[in-house]
Amino acid sequence: MEALLKIQCDLSGADYALFWNNVNDIIKVSAKYENPSKADTILNANSSTFSEECLDIVLNSSSKSLVTVALAEKNKEPNLMNNVQSYDWFVRRELCKKHGINSICFVQGPDGGVIEFGSRKIKWDKNLWNCKIPRNNIVDSIKSGASYIIVWKPNPPDYEMVSSFILPSWNGELVKTFGHDNDFFAASNRIRIPVTSNSLSGHSLQMNQIVEIM
Repeated sequence: MEALLKIQCDLSGADYALFWNNVNDIIKVSAKYENPSKADTILNANSSTFSEECLDIVLNSSSKSLVTVALAEKNKEPNLMNNVQSYDWFVRRELCKKHGINSICFVQGPDGGVIEFGSRKIKWDKNLWNCKIPRNNIVDSIKSGASYIIVWKPNPPDYEMVSSFILPSWNGELVKTFGHDNDFFAASNRIRIPVTSNSLSGHSLQMNQIVEIM
């Protein structure tokens, strides 16, 4: 799940991503990712991030916030909330104010769950094309033993690497074998792959993006 949440943040520009799991009509966060380039500026040594505080939230049928999650599950379409601090019914309104979160989006996740991603500065539009990724493919590939994932996006005349994920265990093997990780993704990003090329293998295509899975 970490791979999926990281790639979701990379492609959308989000500050964080959460995975909400529905078990017996009780919805809780079961995984989180925080974009290291967009650190929570209110933090000190004794405080928690927005994502960490969301781990304690439990949504149920009496919570109006459940509506936003349920819509994403039922309709399989993005449910967008810009200016989220203005929603007086939103359970996490004060938490959003505390951490400066202004925009939140819910999208369909794997296994019947829901992915939430949010930002302090970005306001997404309803199309959210840059946020759509082959989520099930990514999760299934990691479960099946993939060591890394690279997302390539057409930037004619070449493909551009826009996101990546490497299993910590595989990265550890590179360090163990070579004494370092050989700057794997930086080296990959220097490779020029023409948009007309068929050289990308083991990939899936969605929303005009190539996802390389190895």
